[in-house]
Amino acid sequence: MEQVVRTSGTASRELAPERAEWTLGVRAADPNPRVAFDRCAERLAALAQTLAEAGEVTTGRVEVDVERERRRGEAHTRRLARATLTVAGAVERAGELAAAAMGAGADEISGPVFRVGDAEAVTAGLLADAVRDARRRAEAMATAAGRSLGRAVAISDHHSGIPYYEDDGELMSRGVAVAAVAEPPVRPRPRTVSATVEVVFELVDAAA
Repeated sequence: MEQVVRTSGTASRELAPERAEWTLGVRAADPNPRVAFDRCAERLAALAQTLAEAGEVTTGRVEVDVERERRRGEAHTRRLARATLTVAGAVERAGELAAAAMGAGADEISGPVFRVGDAEAVTAGLLADAVRDARRRAEAMATAAGRSLGRAVAISDHHSGIPYYEDDGELMSRGVAVAAVAEPPVRPRPRTVSATVEVVFELVDAAA
């Protein structure tokens, strides 16, 4: 007969976001795909240079798609180049970053996505707390059964991942809407993140 006890442990923590991240979009159209690509790349580079002093900038790749439309009954084809850029900074400056992005000429903006400062440390701390919670539960069960708890022989991690989130009800807008506000108000709410583990402990005789 297997001399073990299986139990789960959970831990949670309320996190206030420390960083805000906006995603920006630029585009350029032309019948010639190379021209569309070059124009979009130039706009992306100019946007990145302008925002370099406002926050941490990361640029994405330029993609060119075929766009078809009908004008006056005739079919027309052009190439549309698109590219994205992210700009991140302290959460207190989220509104300022959005305003700077639109002022720098972005065609689209979405966000913000909020992130904690050291997500890996938060994750590790939650998992450790969850294991301790599992041990407390297992010790209570072992004591009730007249046994003692030994070492942990197996641990399964069911944590959902590094915490980040888009705040419900916060600003998730396109360029025209955001541009109407000098610095859109951004007031993120703290969120509760949790971790769950399943642990198998040895059972030993109480006198051991």
